[in-house]
Amino acid sequence: MLLLYYADNGLSMEVIPLTTSTYQYIRHSFDYTSVFSDFYFFTGLYDYYREVYPDAYPVYKALAFLFPKGDRNKGFKDLQTAAKSSIVLKAEAASFLYTICLSYEDDFQQASSYTKSLHKQYPANIQYLAACIKNLLLIKQYEEAEKLMLKSDTTIKNPYFETQQCIFKGILQEKKYHNTELARQYYEQGINNISQFGVFGNEYSAYAYFGLSRISDNNGDKHGKKTYRKKALELADFKKIDFN
Repeated sequence: MLLLYYADNGLSMEVIPLTTSTYQYIRHSFDYTSVFSDFYFFTGLYDYYREVYPDAYPVYKALAFLFPKGDRNKGFKDLQTAAKSSIVLKAEAASFLYTICLSYEDDFQQASSYTKSLHKQYPANIQYLAACIKNLLLIKQYEEAEKLMLKSDTTIKNPYFETQQCIFKGILQEKKYHNTELARQYYEQGINNISQFGVFGNEYSAYAYFGLSRISDNNGDKHGKKTYRKKALELADFKKIDFN
């Protein structure tokens, strides 16, 4: 978790010394998967990310060569085993699986199966709720997404979630109701409100800028289309999650 935090925030110099000591623990986990299913969480993470992360972030390719190769398919299967059979890390494994399906596998449908399951098991978890709504919007299940949004509007008072909701409402107005003016208002409000959360708001700002780019295109505004899309691509880690 700490390595991912350092890597995702560009703290490369923190990653390098920690990697070697972390790998020593990971290596031992391969010996115990038959005894305790939770260890599949760690073997799965290693096998999968050892292969996909350096490709997504080439700055780490040289560092990756210092460690044994992984196996993308085996890693994914190990995480599925952990999500199904582990005792302590079941939710964590499912969380990584939906992130992987969205970000690296481009399989929004499969990702939604994990977010729905997590929300059903942990209905009070706001992070899982937001992920579930986002996935439903990505696979165009607008009715189901709207039901969750309407319910949470009256029950959840959390500034970050409310800002996410604002951008979700923009997507819903644009995609389901084709009300581009109201969608634009939600997008602009969402971008403004989420700025208070710094880099933690970048992903959702990107979604809003993608939406503004589409609206500009529909209005024949070529400059706006290009400008907004450029901004979205600068903020988005995974460019294919644009709700097109």
